[in-house]
Amino acid sequence: MLTLNGGTLFALGAYDGVRISLASSAPDMRNWVLGEKVTFTVTVSSTGLLLNVPTGSITFTDLTYNGLTPVTTVLADDIPLDASGQASVTTFSLAAGGNFLGNHRITASYRGDVNFTGGSAQRVQKVHAYTTTMSVACSSPVLFSQTVQFTATVSAGVGVTTGMVMFCEGSTILGQRPVNGLGVCSLTIAGLSATSHTITATYASDTRYAASRGDIALVVEDGTTTTLASGPNPSSFGQSVAFTARVAAVHVGAGIPTGWVTFKKGGTSLGTVAVNAAGKAVLNISNLTPGAHVITATFAGSNGWGNSSGNTVTHTVLADTTPPTIPGGLTASSGPARKQITLAWTGSPDASGIARYEVYQATTEFGAYTLISWPTPPTTSYIVTLSKSGQVRWYYVIAVDNFGNNSAASVKV
Repeated sequence: MLTLNGGTLFALGAYDGVRISLASSAPDMRNWVLGEKVTFTVTVSSTGLLLNVPTGSITFTDLTYNGLTPVTTVLADDIPLDASGQASVTTFSLAAGGNFLGNHRITASYRGDVNFTGGSAQRVQKVHAYTTTMSVACSSPVLFSQTVQFTATVSAGVGVTTGMVMFCEGSTILGQRPVNGLGVCSLTIAGLSATSHTITATYASDTRYAASRGDIALVVEDGTTTTLASGPNPSSFGQSVAFTARVAAVHVGAGIPTGWVTFKKGGTSLGTVAVNAAGKAVLNISNLTPGAHVITATFAGSNGWGNSSGNTVTHTVLADTTPPTIPGGLTASSGPARKQITLAWTGSPDASGIARYEVYQATTEFGAYTLISWPTPPTTSYIVTLSKSGQVRWYYVIAVDNFGNNSAASVKV
C-alpha cells in the first residue's frame, strides 16, 4: 500500500524472495547403485522481510537419457509443503544400465502461493548400474629399503571397469593409478618405515561402476642394534643405578624401533622395560650387593623390528662402609617381674639391613661394659634379670648391619 498526493494505491500480487534448495540422501555420486533407495527433500524459505513459511506444493521430475533420447519421469506431483516448508519424495527406480548411463537431473518445482512466487531447484543424481569389490595384494614381510608393489583388483562380475585407484596410508596419499582392461593396477613404492602398515586402495567409480575400497596390512622389517651402559659405575651400596639400553635401526631412516628390553644379571632377570620414543629402555635398581655384576640387555622387537642383544656391562658396587643409624630413645623400666629391667629402643634404618643389636651392661656409668645380649630385628627390647634387688646397672645399645658396620653407642641409661 502506497500513499501518493493524499491518495492511496493498492498493489496486489505475490511477494518475491524465496530460496529453494534440493538435497539428496545419497549425495556422494560415487557410491549409489541401481535399485537402492534415495530420498530427495526440497526446502522453500523466505529471503525477504516477510517471515511467513511458504506454503503450496512441489512437483519432482527426473530427466535422464536412454542413449541420446531424453526421458522425463514425474517422481511425485503436487506434494504439499509441511510446516517447515519442506516436501520429500523417495524412489528406488532411477534407471541405470544398458543405454542408460545413470545420470539423472532431478528438478523440484515450487508452484508458489498467495505470498510467494514459484520457482525450482535442480541437482544431478548419479546412479551406477553395478557394484564393485576391491582386493589388494602385496608381499609381506618386506625388508626396509626394499621396494614393495601393491596390486589392486576391481571386480564387478559384469563388463570391464575403468577409472582410477588411489593408494593411501591413513590420510597420506601414496599414489594413483588407472585400472587396465582387467580392472587391475599396481603401485610400487619405497621408503616405508620399519613397522606395521595398513594400505587402503580406493576405486573412484566410473559411469557404470560404483566405488569400492580394500585394505591390506603388511610389516616392513629392519634389524636392530642394542648398546648397554650403566651409571654411575662404580656405585655405592644402596645407590640407585640406571641401566640404559639404546636400541637403533640397522638402516638410517628406518625409524625408531619398538619392543621391549630385558635386563639380566647372569640368568636372573632384573626387569623388562619398553623402548621409549627416543629408542631407549632404562631400568633403575638400587638393590645390587657389593661386588662386580655382569649385566646383559636383550631387545625383543615388535611390529617388524628384529631382535638384538647388547654388549655386556660389568657394574661394580662398592662395599658398604657406612655405619647404621644409632638406636634411638633407649629407656629402662622396672618389670615385668621383680628383679627385672626392660630395655627398649627405636630400630635403626640401614641400607643393607640390621643384622642384630648388641646390648652392653656395666656396674657404673663410666665403668667397663660387657656384651650381654644380641637380639635380632624386628626385636627392639631386652629384659634383664638381676641376681638380687637393689643392684645398680648401666646399659647402652649399638646396631650392627649386615656388612658388620657398627653404629655408635646409644645414650646410657
